[in-house]
Amino acid sequence: MKRITLMTTIACLLAVIAAAAFAQTRKIAPSRVSPKSSYQEPLDNEIRNLAAMLKQLYLEMGKLKSELYELQLDNQQLKIAQLERELQQVQVDKLQLVIEESDLNREIADLETALSEPTLEAEERMKMETVKSLEGSRLGEAQTEQQRLAQREGDLKRRLEQEQRRLQKLFEKAGNMKVEK
Repeated sequence: MKRITLMTTIACLLAVIAAAAFAQTRKIAPSRVSPKSSYQEPLDNEIRNLAAMLKQLYLEMGKLKSELYELQLDNQQLKIAQLERELQQVQVDKLQLVIEESDLNREIADLETALSEPTLEAEERMKMETVKSLEGSRLGEAQTEQQRLAQREGDLKRRLEQEQRRLQKLFEKAGNMKVEK
């Protein structure tokens, strides 16, 4: 934002300098000044100085524009790196949930096998049913979380693709700017 303000300020200064140069050339009417007038030489020098200042300001604006593109490229690359880290973390979390779901399914299957035995005492059966119910709840929560993570992963992939396209466009603009110089 500071760069944009600076570039706008420089553009305004250029306009003021150009207007001042134009006004300065109009202050001395050609009918009043003879070709060998003492005003002509300082006026020519001032015009040359103003032209040199304008040229210097244009060069500075080009440098600022180049720096601005570099900052934008750096910022975009940081965004992409952050999104890649987030995506990697989501994928790790998904993998951990798959393992947890597998463990829960195995525990539930073991409980169902144990519950199918006819010699199981009533009190033991109630405990196992309670554990099975709790494990079933945990499995449902894990599956819900898995869906949420899959949604998050999809969103991150879309954002990552979008930011990579933006980065490519910035590279192209920066390349075009260097060609224009």
